[in-house]
Parts: sequence; structure tokens; C-alpha cells
Amino acid sequence: MYNQLTLAQRYTISTMRQNGFSLKAIADELNRIEEEAAISSGNPLPEKKRSASTISRELKRSRTKTARYNPKQADEMAREKRERIVRNTAIKPGVLELAIKLLKGKGWSPEQISGHLKKEGKRISKERIYQEIRRKPELSKYCHHYMK
Repeated sequence: MYNQLTLAQRYTISTMRQNGFSLKAIADELNRIEEEAAISSGNPLPEKKRSASTISRELKRSRTKTARYNPKQADEMAREKRERIVRNTAIKPGVLELAIKLLKGKGWSPEQISGHLKKEGKRISKERIYQEIRRKPELSKYCHHYMK
């Protein structure tokens, strides 16, 4: 199972790197801390261990414009990236119908509909709306824009 680095782990990476530790030594220290935490909390030991390549990727991916590693900024970047990931989730009941109603009533594009509904806490992708338009040709007359 894949585990993201925590903010505390990112601070450990930053501190150890500034003090000249190797990537392998940093990975070993993170693994030691994780094992101690598991033992003290009574949880099973982690199956996967951090590797030097994990630390290397983290340092390369999360560099600032000045080529420095900032753990807080790295954590924010990782959180933003997680939020951008598209997950295959079921559309809540009524959301597709509401999207079609906006398409017919307001003549909005699927992009506009998706953005508007997102502000209301209802999620539907623009692509799902396009799929529905393709599935029901009678909806295409409400679509006065480029169809993907």
C-alpha cells in the first residue's frame, strides 16, 4: 500500500539533508521512527519501508524556485496534488438531472455546469455531461458550443 509522507517526515528529511546525511540514512531513520511509532501504539509493523529513491523523488519534486527544499511547501504541494486527482466516483442522485436542467434552461456549457455545481458542493465532471449529451442526441440542440 502506498503511503504519502507526513509533514513531520518532511521536516525530518529537510533537517537531515541540511546536516549532510545521505538519502539512505534518511530513509533508514524514517523507517526506524515509523517502526517505533507502530510498536508503541500496538499497531503492526509497516510492511513497506521507505527507500533512498523515495527521498530522492521527494527532494526533486518539491524543490522551490530557488532549488531548496521547504517541508511545509512540499506538504502543501502534495495536498494540492491529491485534491487534483480525479477519482472514479459515483454521481450522487439528482446531480446529473440538475446538470441536464442547467444545460436546457441556461444553455451553459458542460464546463460551466460542472464549475457551478462544484461551488454548490455537487460533483459531476464535464466529461460525464458530454457523455450524457452523446448518449441522448436530443440534448445536443441545447449545446451551442464545441462538442468533445
